[in-house]
Amino acid sequence: MALCVAFFFTGCHVAEVPPFFANEDATIDSSDAFTWGDDAWRVTLPSVQATTSSIGWSEAVAFTVPEGTTALQIQLTSPTGHVLQLAELVAPDAAIVPGDWLKFADQPWLYLGGQERVRASAWQAAFLVPNAPQIAVTPGAWRLRTFAFDYDPQTEARQPTATTLDVQIDLLHKPDIAAGTIDLNLCLTGARGITAATAPDHPRVRDALQVVEQAWGPAGIHVGTVRYFDVPAKALSVTHDDGADSQLAALLRLTAGQPPGLPIFLLESVDLQTGSGLVPAAGFTAGLPTPFAMGGPRTGIALALKYDAPDILGVVMAHEIGHCLGLFHVVEAHAQGETAIEDRLPDTAPTPDNLMYYAPDPARLQLTAQQAAVALGGPWVKP
Repeated sequence: MALCVAFFFTGCHVAEVPPFFANEDATIDSSDAFTWGDDAWRVTLPSVQATTSSIGWSEAVAFTVPEGTTALQIQLTSPTGHVLQLAELVAPDAAIVPGDWLKFADQPWLYLGGQERVRASAWQAAFLVPNAPQIAVTPGAWRLRTFAFDYDPQTEARQPTATTLDVQIDLLHKPDIAAGTIDLNLCLTGARGITAATAPDHPRVRDALQVVEQAWGPAGIHVGTVRYFDVPAKALSVTHDDGADSQLAALLRLTAGQPPGLPIFLLESVDLQTGSGLVPAAGFTAGLPTPFAMGGPRTGIALALKYDAPDILGVVMAHEIGHCLGLFHVVEAHAQGETAIEDRLPDTAPTPDNLMYYAPDPARLQLTAQQAAVALGGPWVKP
């Protein structure tokens, strides 16, 4: 059993970085310039479509970031299930994600070459900027490009692809934020007899929420409104992969129409489909970070209730919330002799004491100041 599973694959040929062509660019309409008011903290720009060529690259998407913006979250959506990556992101004064990284990378899933880190996802992918406190959001003209490819989990083969995808950007205004709240939507499948009616007073649920507050409260993030929803009992156990028939993606789509709140599904079991077979897990986050889109195939957390001796529901819930808010593992699981993939935050060591260690421990809930800063900056935390 794995407490939290993340996959990083290798091997995909990427063509030379194509140049920008001004007549092929898409522009997000930001002609109605605005000024952040005292109560405004999140604005969603109109979505646009971007088209990738047969080598996987899209044209540039241009947009304007107003003065006072402290963060932005970019969301890419493919209606046909392709894997989507942020190939390039250029601010007025710097390349946050340089356009040549794919040319030199041995895989397109994960960029760790700079301070900003980006991770690809199928169907829908989100990217929080900044996800490292060293990066400043400069007002002015920005542009981005995307990369799309197909992936076969059985053979691990990858192929760049031509497609059309949607691009949506949330702008965030949280100057000097030190504390906020996160609303949670607990989705009950009937596993272990827990329903929306019984969950508020159920000891395991109540204790788990207390652990979340214990872990995140010192970082300035407190549990806000908790809502409870019943979902179909057929979803007692799910298998997740990146294919069109992913049971977890279908489950997450059931949250469409719910009020905004991070969806957390309590299931009997969660299995992850990999090239080497099924891997049982105590918890899994569908998107890192989680797209701010209720009913999306990457919006939500799945937790397995069968691991109750000892009960690790609370620490796994707190850990997966960290992924939703943009945090990576402080170090990925690796065999002896393999190179460890570590987080790049300067104040965050690859220690088991950290909540975001790949195997979280209920007795070890540490978060660093820079981890807290990243988590506070995104769209799920309300100032």
